[in-house]
Amino acid sequence: QTGRYEYMSPSSQAILDYSHEEFMALDNQTAMAKVHPEDLSALRAAMELADKIGQVDVAYRHLTNRGEYIWLSNHMAVIRDSIGRPLYRVGNIRDVTEQKQDRDILARAKDELEIKVAERTQQLKESEEKYRLLVENANEAVFVVQNSQHRFFNSKALDLYGYTQAEFSSLNVVQIIHPEDLETIQGYYRKRLQGKSVPGSYETRIVRKDGGIRWVSVNSVGISWEGQPASLILETDITERKQMERSLQEYARKITQVQEE
Repeated sequence: QTGRYEYMSPSSQAILDYSHEEFMALDNQTAMAKVHPEDLSALRAAMELADKIGQVDVAYRHLTNRGEYIWLSNHMAVIRDSIGRPLYRVGNIRDVTEQKQDRDILARAKDELEIKVAERTQQLKESEEKYRLLVENANEAVFVVQNSQHRFFNSKALDLYGYTQAEFSSLNVVQIIHPEDLETIQGYYRKRLQGKSVPGSYETRIVRKDGGIRWVSVNSVGISWEGQPASLILETDITERKQMERSLQEYARKITQVQEE
């Protein structure tokens, strides 16, 4: 409502290298000037969308107090009072600079790999090894699903799900998707294989080997794997973000109760 920042978490201070006092002193115009000029329109559009639908995710470059641009993923939510009037906007930021770089590398490697699959040459095998090396060092869980089986995966995927390599290879994907989300995910998979349009990114729940439930952000694209349709999937654990969202919602509910009393 005031157009100024009311609070900055310690983690946000560390990411942007600002003290709480320095950031609180920024007005809206000065703060927006620290967003990369090429990303300003996307950020403004996301803010407008959040005002309309309540919450939205957006990625953009932001200038740190060190004088360098980093990529931020910002989950914005608009908190309203009991009659729907906006009280304030909450932002949960993460430094995703490395993930952005990883995605760029993976995209380039994927294009290179598909060309070489068509050529069926010895050069293909060398390229596949490079591709696997890039994926193995990615910061996200990466795997290829074909006919409901994991045809390829990196060590991050094993860490996320808690399985050994042999166990993960033998799993049917339906065994690791939360039962309440299974129908939706299977629908996406079928439509993608049929060449129909499906969301490229979404959030869902997974079930670990130990029975634990984790929230993940999923980016998926259709590819050709050994000459057959498959899905290349990148997953990031967002469980902590989801827990924070629930805490913020509960906090907003309590504030509304106090205001109404």
